[in-house]
Amino acid sequence: MALRSERARRSSRDEHPAETLRVRGRRYRVLQRLGRDQRQRLLVEDPVLRQRRLALVLPCGSSTVQHIHVLKRLPRTDELPQVLDYERRSEHSIVVLTWVSGIDLGEYLKRVQASRVVAPSPYEAVRLVRGLAHAINRLNRHAQVVHADLKPQNLILTRHPSRLTMIDFGSAWPIEQTLYRTDGDGFSPVYAAPELLLTEPQLPSHADQFSASVILYQLLTGEVPYSSLGGQAGRPGYAETFRDALEPVADYSPAVRALPCKLRRSLDAFLGRSLRLDPRERFSSSSSWLDAIEDLHHDLKAHERARTAPFPSRHPILESIVARLFGGKHQ
Repeated sequence: MALRSERARRSSRDEHPAETLRVRGRRYRVLQRLGRDQRQRLLVEDPVLRQRRLALVLPCGSSTVQHIHVLKRLPRTDELPQVLDYERRSEHSIVVLTWVSGIDLGEYLKRVQASRVVAPSPYEAVRLVRGLAHAINRLNRHAQVVHADLKPQNLILTRHPSRLTMIDFGSAWPIEQTLYRTDGDGFSPVYAAPELLLTEPQLPSHADQFSASVILYQLLTGEVPYSSLGGQAGRPGYAETFRDALEPVADYSPAVRALPCKLRRSLDAFLGRSLRLDPRERFSSSSSWLDAIEDLHHDLKAHERARTAPFPSRHPILESIVARLFGGKHQ
């Protein structure tokens, strides 16, 4: 990798050489290494703008180049990182993305489980994943890539307003390499769709809706579906046992039990389909999945509006939680 050392401009006996990364003539100071192997991630700083960036060092290939050009043309959205710079080299490609400040969702869920913060309401949980679903739909439909590495540790919970933002574009660099990961590359079988865990994995066209729905289930209940197995419930030897064994969210959530019966049924129907272990039984496309979560969000919003009048345009409960957690840390 094209990293080299230079002495900081300020003269000091105690100052060590700073690791730098040069992309198209612009020099970035490396603050921290966040990944390894085929998908290296680096926290870097633009010394001119004094802003943090995320740098990805990716295997070189025509598919990688093609995906980067497509991703650069995606409409700007707060749930997706923005491609700021790119350079192709003989051994690898380097992509520089926007950096998102907040707390990672994994840490937030740990604090909820430890009763250190209040869990989000059903409406807030669906609202957060609805925004994520729009970003997934843009990736799947417009860029023709699958993220395939969605999990709480790869999502940042921001504030003002609170939303879930992807750290990067996952394993879609290029899409065929999604099926051939290296150990330690952040792969989590709990959140991964079952088809990615097979001995001969299938092309993961429906993988993202499964992973995002595991996250929604966990936001609603504090538990991972299928008796904490998540995607592993679809492995050979487990699939038949867990095929129709998804626990209703109301079994774990008093807040969901307090919803009207119709809303509980809608929530269970949505999760029951998007969390099917067989990808052929899930929503047929990211668009149909997005339509379903839009309907669910609309119904929950109407219920929330009727319950709390006037309906707030923002979400002060969740935002106050995030504000207490917020320390500029990004993992």
